[in-house]
Amino acid sequence: MGAGRERQPVSRVAVQAGTAWVRVAVDDARPHVVAELPAGAATVSDVLAGLLEVPVDELLLVHAAGRRPADVEIPLTVARTVRFVASAEAATADVGDAVVVDVGHGGAEVALVSAGRIAALRRVGVGGARLDVVTARLLARTMPPGPSVAVSLADARRVREALSLLPAVAPVPAAALRAP
Repeated sequence: MGAGRERQPVSRVAVQAGTAWVRVAVDDARPHVVAELPAGAATVSDVLAGLLEVPVDELLLVHAAGRRPADVEIPLTVARTVRFVASAEAATADVGDAVVVDVGHGGAEVALVSAGRIAALRRVGVGGARLDVVTARLLARTMPPGPSVAVSLADARRVREALSLLPAVAPVPAAALRAP
């Protein structure tokens, strides 16, 4: 920051601790992810203390539906209020009815969110790790003919995550979806 400019406090921070990564996002003028760290590198409190200069008003600990983390202690020096929120509910805040697909490292869950609550939920055992392998193979096939080109799993992950963060072009109403 330039001289004379103070950093504005952040009122809301969300933390999602998965099996492979811990992601921290801020809800300010332009909500965005501010950190992504390997899981187990530090506690949530340590991560937040290193990122935030002052306590936040509200800390959202985002978790898989029905799998609220146990024994998480957040000191008041980090956040004044701490709430546990299922990932599907966090993704649809202020949106209304929606279907949310949350892909983790080892699995994914698909949730129908209605009136701010999870109305239906299904989990599958295919997650980001498997999707990265498939993405790498598909990317390798698109390479020009010649010597075999390997696509790293890290590159495949970056491509998959960049595509998953694209905005919805034409949302489909939840009522229009039918199970097979």
